[in-house]
Parts: sequence; C-alpha cells; structure tokens
Amino acid sequence: MHALPAITLDIVLLRSLLEVVDAGGFALAAQNLALTPSAVSGHIKRLEHSAGKQLLTRTTRSLELTAAGGHAAQLAQNLG
Repeated sequence: MHALPAITLDIVLLRSLLEVVDAGGFALAAQNLALTPSAVSGHIKRLEHSAGKQLLTRTTRSLELTAAGGHAAQLAQNLG
C-alpha cells in the first residue's frame, strides 16, 4: 500500500473527497455539501497537492480512487 506523506490534512478537504466518492461525481457532491462544483474541485486539487499524489482518476464519465486516494478516504472515514 502507498502511504501518504506526513502532512497536515484539512478535514474540510477530506470531507469533500469522501463526498465526491460517495456521490460518484463533483456536481452531486457539491450539491450535497452546499458548495459549487468548482469549489469541490479546488478542494480535491489542494488535497492532491498536499499529498503530493493523485487521489482520483478522472474521466468525463467516471472517477475512481487511486491507491493513495483510497488511503486518504480511509483516513477521512476514521477521522469522521
């Protein structure tokens, strides 16, 4: 398993990651979080930048967690 580097993770960013995964996309996640899709996308980009790894594999029709993304999501669930 690929571990995330020792970093400070913002719980808001982690919550956005969990919601994107649970909702299956950015638009519905944004609606559920009462944010704009661009704000949620920015949260994911900031989280990926902090982690130094890509957390989601995105296409126009789907998204999947990478190994690092799965680790980050598990961490977020444990914190929640």
